[in-house]
Amino acid sequence: MRRVRCIVVVQDSNAHQTETELKRLQRRRSDLRIKGIHSIYRLRIRLPDEPGILDNQVRKLAREGIYLRRCRGPEVPVVGSDLSAIFFLELEGSLEKYVRAKSLLHEYIVEEAPDFPGGIISLQF
Repeated sequence: MRRVRCIVVVQDSNAHQTETELKRLQRRRSDLRIKGIHSIYRLRIRLPDEPGILDNQVRKLAREGIYLRRCRGPEVPVVGSDLSAIFFLELEGSLEKYVRAKSLLHEYIVEEAPDFPGGIISLQF
């Protein structure tokens, strides 16, 4: 028996589309013969250039039990714009935790780039 893996990428600025797709997949799970569904959520944040600010934000997530799978950055924006840096966070867990992370980091979240999807849903058949 072969195992097939499929990735669904969701461009999402408010978690609504990701939630819709997850619910649709859950309802059709047996019809589609999906064995497992795994979700990864992404956030793109801009932090000011201050010592310890990334650590403070990651600690907020940890206190809420939100698992940070990966952090990439800093990527410095256009020279001369301001003294801040962009970080890309990948969170693992439930949609509720993703929504909670967005509320905790709301002041730092920047609009998603076209090449940086908000949600990735991995399916195993």
